[in-house]
Amino acid sequence: MENNSIKFSSCLDFNDPLELTTNLIDFNISKADKRKIIGSILSDTTQINRSEKRKRERDMPKRTFIDQYKRGYEDQRKRTGIFCGSRSYNNILMWSHYGDKHKGICLGFKLNDAIPNAFIAMNVNYVEHIKPIKISVLDDGTEDLLPIAYWVFTKSEKWKYEQEVRFVNFQHHGFGQFDKGSLVEIYFGLSIQESEIKEIQQILSVKKYHRHRQYQMERIPLTFDLDRRELWTYFLRLKAARFNNFLLW
Repeated sequence: MENNSIKFSSCLDFNDPLELTTNLIDFNISKADKRKIIGSILSDTTQINRSEKRKRERDMPKRTFIDQYKRGYEDQRKRTGIFCGSRSYNNILMWSHYGDKHKGICLGFKLNDAIPNAFIAMNVNYVEHIKPIKISVLDDGTEDLLPIAYWVFTKSEKWKYEQEVRFVNFQHHGFGQFDKGSLVEIYFGLSIQESEIKEIQQILSVKKYHRHRQYQMERIPLTFDLDRRELWTYFLRLKAARFNNFLLW
């Protein structure tokens, strides 16, 4: 919060080793689509004449083409940066796994304005079994975005409890800034120290985070569930249905 920055992480660092697995893609494309893709690539090379271009389109073995295309996805996987949020603020597993064992905080953002560095943002799609999606190629030889989105936003249903909202930067991973006005909620974990709450509140004041609510997580009596108790509203009370929010631990 001191630098109003968030991290687009490499999926290679995630706790799920199957993130962006190429098993989600069916690389067995038709001959016609293969010609479109190769033709699009070769069209950027002015030294190749029409007959040579057609020869290369015809002669490249399908297996070689598929292997090269798959390597392209693997290279993209290494480049891509992902920022992960959630729709839930009171999931006890999320607090345990990502909230420093309930001693940390959770940040709630206004979804529409939060992450200007992301090229695409969607809810994660959770599935029971891998069903590869076929590559779809447009007339100009470029790939349809639907298979790419399916590849990036599909995970095992075992992770469904996370209710993940995913923001993706296809160019690189690393840090990016968010608008301070998009931070609208702060949740303090069940086991956080009072001194740490005061320290965070001081940062929020000094750094001029003006429109947000603060909550303390609490046990719901006679249950295994959590709820929130409002501590303080910095600027003004906002209507309950004010924003479509997501959360970050």
